[in-house]
Amino acid sequence: ENCLDAGSTQITIKVEKGGLAKLTIQDNGCGIPKEDLALAATRHATSKLRSVQDFHSLATYGFRGEALASISMVSQLTITSRTASSPVGFTQVYRNGTPTNPQPR
Repeated sequence: ENCLDAGSTQITIKVEKGGLAKLTIQDNGCGIPKEDLALAATRHATSKLRSVQDFHSLATYGFRGEALASISMVSQLTITSRTASSPVGFTQVYRNGTPTNPQPR
């Protein structure tokens, strides 16, 4: 649902060894800003709500932090993203659910 929430019209999924070796998901969505990458796989964190009033106008398929948080706890999760307004993308790696510093890509 993260890809759909990001407005993606193209989603590519690559699976290696049944997903046990590697699972890659690529889309053409709006991207995650560098400052939000560390929160992308943090439990109960979302950039979709800024105030209590936002609950009245939810237009989302889910909250990205829940699924990604679980995945980051049992794997090495890497998120590479670039927004349209950024000249470069950034890569955020999670180890045991803890984010490292985002690196330019």
